[in-house]
Amino acid sequence: MPRRASSGANPVIIILFVVAIAVIGYMAMSFVKGGKDERFSDTTPLQVGDFLANGNSLRGNTYRFEGTVDEKLRYTPSKGQILSVYIDQANGSGYIPVEVPASADLGNIETRQKYMFKATFREGGIAVASAIEAL
Repeated sequence: MPRRASSGANPVIIILFVVAIAVIGYMAMSFVKGGKDERFSDTTPLQVGDFLANGNSLRGNTYRFEGTVDEKLRYTPSKGQILSVYIDQANGSGYIPVEVPASADLGNIETRQKYMFKATFREGGIAVASAIEAL
């Protein structure tokens, strides 16, 4: 009895082809975006030099910035916590105070960890965090 030709495509080859197309698509999208982080892209990036020059001039505005939590300066269950965040940028580096209100459930914040912050500056140049994401 003669052997019949295989009917249909091998399912493993089809799955590998689909995965390869997905990987190529992902790589193409990353290249088009330039590899930039899109977190909190609806806000202006903070220039730490502007903050160091006159932090009070930033009041009322919302910015995004990334930095390392140096230490927790104060914590009270009713008011929240104040963090010291170290920001290192090409135009300067320095520490800024960030208030995390008790009403904002932003998760557990660890010292010596890098985070992306979205914060509105209040009088005195204090940043009040409205969103925080670990990096």
